[in-house]
Amino acid sequence: MYKIQEGRGAEGRNELLGSAARKRVAFVTDRLAIYRFQRAHQFCLAHLKRDIKRFSERAGLDGEWGQVMLEYLKTIFELWRDYREKLRSRRSFRRASRRYRDDFEYGLLVASTKKRHSISLKRFARALLRRAENLWVFATRDGVEPTNNQAERDLRGIVITRRISYGSKSERGDRFVERINSVVTTLKRQGKECLDYLAAALGAWKTGSSAPTVFSKPCYTP
Repeated sequence: MYKIQEGRGAEGRNELLGSAARKRVAFVTDRLAIYRFQRAHQFCLAHLKRDIKRFSERAGLDGEWGQVMLEYLKTIFELWRDYREKLRSRRSFRRASRRYRDDFEYGLLVASTKKRHSISLKRFARALLRRAENLWVFATRDGVEPTNNQAERDLRGIVITRRISYGSKSERGDRFVERINSVVTTLKRQGKECLDYLAAALGAWKTGSSAPTVFSKPCYTP
């Protein structure tokens, strides 16, 4: 579901998530401060990788640290890919990745205490260590991904459209953009034809009948 909001604060987060924030679900997000959940919460490792890459491009000890940490993440991603492609079991992935997850956390510990590291790297490492439990939820809980890349891909087209059109000019326009994109994305995920559904929905509106659901299995016909 898409939601257009004026800001990206806690109030908007709660409005978007509704009761989901209180259910036994897992969230995969970037590390923005407002994303703090009592339930399972996975930090997006793709965002983390980009942040560490910036350290790896520095000269000196920060750069060396960043390169080593990227190698740990690369290996973890490779093991995850093997699991996703059914080349290894879930148990095998957990056992094989354990060493590299431990090494990664040890690397954070070293960066947070070593005097020769920059202040910015120390702050970065300490912040991650305080929430280290959010790094590896995907490794211990079924159904959780290590990144939110799918959500980022789903949003990309909408963001580009907004930049080209300068966004909606009214509350009504915001609601239309939210709803049409929510419907289109949901149908695409199920491999269904969006035009068939929209024709069926308009036909139902004209006749005063119930609109078809985006989750029904049969193909939509007008």
